[in-house]
Amino acid sequence: MLDFSGIPPMKALLWSAIINGVISVPMMVVMMRMGSDRRLMGRFVISPRLKVLGWAATAVMASMVILLGWTLLPGKRHVTIAVHTASLGMVGDRISGALALAGRRRLCDR
Repeated sequence: MLDFSGIPPMKALLWSAIINGVISVPMMVVMMRMGSDRRLMGRFVISPRLKVLGWAATAVMASMVILLGWTLLPGKRHVTIAVHTASLGMVGDRISGALALAGRRRLCDR
């Protein structure tokens, strides 16, 4: 399908990773708020250590997205920051997965 679209595959891969990194921030905020809500999660609320790690990861992701937006202004270099944002998007996905896995483990342990 990509062959017929005329879009260079590496450019498509880079931009899909960038979009993933940008979209990850609001999703991580929602996940952190839901995981921290005792009314919603009951006894399965995330631990303080996971809260710190999760919010730190969310802050790093948000700062990289802001930096990416700044570098996309006219006259700025954007390739290096775009690559870092794309790679952080993948890291954010891994952290989100780890938080979900930790919640599932706690659910199965009880």
